[in-house]
Amino acid sequence: MQDGRASETARRVAAQRLTFDRLSGTGDQAADEAADEALHRDVADGFAWEPTPMTRYLAARTRFFDAAVVDWSGPQVVALGAGYDGRSLRYAGPRWWELDHPATQADKLARLERLGIRPSAVFVAADFLVDDWTLPGHDPALPTLFLCEGVLAYLPAPDRLLRWAAAVAAPGSQLAVEVPVTGKASSTGAQVRATAAGVGEPMAEPWERAGLRARLSSYGWSLSSAVDARGTPIEESDLTAALVTART
Repeated sequence: MQDGRASETARRVAAQRLTFDRLSGTGDQAADEAADEALHRDVADGFAWEPTPMTRYLAARTRFFDAAVVDWSGPQVVALGAGYDGRSLRYAGPRWWELDHPATQADKLARLERLGIRPSAVFVAADFLVDDWTLPGHDPALPTLFLCEGVLAYLPAPDRLLRWAAAVAAPGSQLAVEVPVTGKASSTGAQVRATAAGVGEPMAEPWERAGLRARLSSYGWSLSSAVDARGTPIEESDLTAALVTART
């Protein structure tokens, strides 16, 4: 990511999300879907894009992380690399924290203020490559759901972030994470990497598929499941991203 600039890839994802079907909250998940959509429209304003095979993947990825929140009954959610995600507005039942690069987070907060939308999360500015950070008000004795969507693909060394999350996670906590894994080369994958590099956000090397369980374990997480965007177990898939749930 280029210094001082909000994430262009996060903006692209937000623009496309306007076309996706989203899950509704349940129980006491107080929803403000209109605020979430208003934020996405503001981010997408003036941004032109065409649907691609990657759009279908992003729709499936969005459903996966929506479901992780809707199915979560715990009191705390931490979004790692939240970008322009509005789930803390859409599913506002638990207490939320959002961590992201200072430039992207500042732009998001400015947009919310201009739109008259009161943030429903505690915002923590953090560059995962160099900063140290804390979660003001987070209770380490209570279970937490950690969301890590579209982040690890850009971190050359994800161990620092995932080990930190495990260290502040109480028993019963859960991690929902998108992991870039080795797989069959595709023109779509090559295009995604080229686009990210072109906007100054180059992608890191993918994880070895066969070592997924062991690597997560070394970071303090126990693998629960790993599927691709079609729900196929990742060991049987040729896609190059795993949608993973893990627990403490």
